[in-house]
Amino acid sequence: MHWARLKYVLVQCGADCSTHLWSFPLFLITICCIFCSNASAQNLIPDGGFEELRSTECGRPDVAFKKMKHWYLLDATPDLFESNCAFDEKEFIYWNEQTRPYEGDNYIGLWSRWNSNNNYFSEGIAVALDAPLKKGQVYELQIAVKNRGSFQGLEDMARCILQPDKHLDLYLSQDSITVINDFSTGTASTTAALVGSFDSEVMTGRESDDWELVSICFQAEAAYRYLALIMPLGTFGELPECATNMATSGLFRSFYYNIDDVALRPLALDTRKTVEVCADRAGEVDVAEIFDQPLLAEAVFTWPDGNTDPMRRIPIGTDSILITADISCAQLDLKLDIVSKDCGLNVYVPDVFKPIGNTQNAEFTALFPGDAALAQYRFRIYDRWGNQVFSSFDPQDAWDGYRDSELAQAGIYSWVLEYTNANSVDPQVEYMIGDVSLLH
Repeated sequence: MHWARLKYVLVQCGADCSTHLWSFPLFLITICCIFCSNASAQNLIPDGGFEELRSTECGRPDVAFKKMKHWYLLDATPDLFESNCAFDEKEFIYWNEQTRPYEGDNYIGLWSRWNSNNNYFSEGIAVALDAPLKKGQVYELQIAVKNRGSFQGLEDMARCILQPDKHLDLYLSQDSITVINDFSTGTASTTAALVGSFDSEVMTGRESDDWELVSICFQAEAAYRYLALIMPLGTFGELPECATNMATSGLFRSFYYNIDDVALRPLALDTRKTVEVCADRAGEVDVAEIFDQPLLAEAVFTWPDGNTDPMRRIPIGTDSILITADISCAQLDLKLDIVSKDCGLNVYVPDVFKPIGNTQNAEFTALFPGDAALAQYRFRIYDRWGNQVFSSFDPQDAWDGYRDSELAQAGIYSWVLEYTNANSVDPQVEYMIGDVSLLH
């Protein structure tokens, strides 16, 4: 097992670097963001966090949405949850007093339900944008979502499981948006154009415990001025025969999402970041982690050699790499600028040793390169109760697995290594920690 230190530095637009230091296996790498991210672009949605209200008077969540200053409802009764307004979660299966906003003080809830009398309700909300979209421009819409799962009201739910087509749709229009339901034909329509759907695993899966960010992107086909988020219109899927024969009244099936932090921004088609790798060894990088965006969750990354693995080792001497990311609406250019740095000594510490027998792992110690010059050294080992079982200031001194003249118990022991590299430009005390398994 190789151990090294990982330093992760993010340089935000106009902000100082903030540095975090962790122990990390396999590689030492510093990632430094030097490109103002798309998050700094103007959000075209006014009040994406549902904070601006016409009234501060509290009411039930299913009537409170009418107080919104910018947003308006399209159908049924979207819910507005306010942190300063209490509600009784027992009044509705999807209401939960423990849920807190993703940010700010408020969040909303959207419900889709289909009753056995063929009445269906697909709640939707709409808003006028701060500025019209530019035709041909690619945009990203990101929301924070908490999937509250599904509910079905049948006489025998175990024998007839319903699987509604769960997703949330994005509509755009140049004029104010409306929804028209026709229960006689089981259809619904809207004046807006459907441009995308939130249908990732976060949306289609089971109930989630935490808020998660999801994104979709699209190319504007017109100078749209209005945006709507609407649950699936109409009956949202075929009912199985077991459901149609089981009940004549009541709620057949429904699902529900909490929504917060809605943001619509132009999508940057190129992003650039700097990665610092050790000058004397290949650095391992995960491009999906470096360019961490919800929109890239299902992207196909292509390296210059055609490889599509998100994680790669950067050969020594590489100065830059251009990686393409194919997403649903566009191809993004992700550029890595590679900077070499002095990472100090490449120290190897085994993760297992067996004191009994003539094996190469009969003793345990940290192993340094042959040309290493140590100005300071200390190696300590502890049992699982925190008792020190070995300590040495000599790099040549190894633990033989004995404690007080008796063989130590088999198990996992923790170690702490401190050393100073005398050949470093700026010698400092380096710290490493880890575990080792003692075998009999």
